[in-house]
Amino acid sequence: MTGMSDAPCMSVVIPAYNEERRLPRGLHSVLDYLVSRDLASEIIVVDDGSTDRTFSLAREFGETVAKRTDKVLYRVVSNAANVGKGFSVARGLELALGERVLFTDADLSAPIGQADKLASWLDRGYDVAIGSRRLPDSEVDPQPFYRRLMGLLFGLLTSLIVIRGYRDTQCGFKMYKGKAAKAIASRQVMSGFVFDVEQLFLARRLGLKVVEVPVSWADDRETKVRVLRDPLKMGIGLFKIRIVHWGLGKEDLQ
Repeated sequence: MTGMSDAPCMSVVIPAYNEERRLPRGLHSVLDYLVSRDLASEIIVVDDGSTDRTFSLAREFGETVAKRTDKVLYRVVSNAANVGKGFSVARGLELALGERVLFTDADLSAPIGQADKLASWLDRGYDVAIGSRRLPDSEVDPQPFYRRLMGLLFGLLTSLIVIRGYRDTQCGFKMYKGKAAKAIASRQVMSGFVFDVEQLFLARRLGLKVVEVPVSWADDRETKVRVLRDPLKMGIGLFKIRIVHWGLGKEDLQ
């Protein structure tokens, strides 16, 4: 861990599972962004029980942070086993100290500079700002047909089973006010890919203000979604969200 004297204005949470190829590049980009803003900030890498060099590379990057700045708190935590991306994101949100918390995928398919877009909506009074690849002003590299089809089907199921009103629940680029991040993460139970939907469901039930924001997105072909098995698991997960949180309401937000 590298330290600093001030409480961070922003925390950046990066879940990582077997990301030895992509993580170092992403960390350098995040650090460049935070240093350019010259604000007290924080990076939290949550290693999800990787079997490659992800954890060791993440730890080594702490030396780079320490050499460049004393305004960025840098932490690496590791799950004892591969639990799931949702669990890792929730763990990072709960650990975050920032007034605002950004969750971003390790590959930075959405360039880190677009965090400014999300932050501008929090300035306008929203509690959560989610990046979207499916709004008219979104700029997205062409995706394979099967990825587009999966996205459309999952979006339809999400609207029918859990929550309506969002074009893109699965974009790995979301920003929360610190209190909202804690309120959502502390109630989150889904550890797999449907955690994004669960977070939006929780936000709505808790009365939090959420806005969908168009972003630029360069699709990374090195996806960890398994085409044949994961859609079924995700469909089952959507039903679980409704069952687990059926009684939650605004009065539960402390």
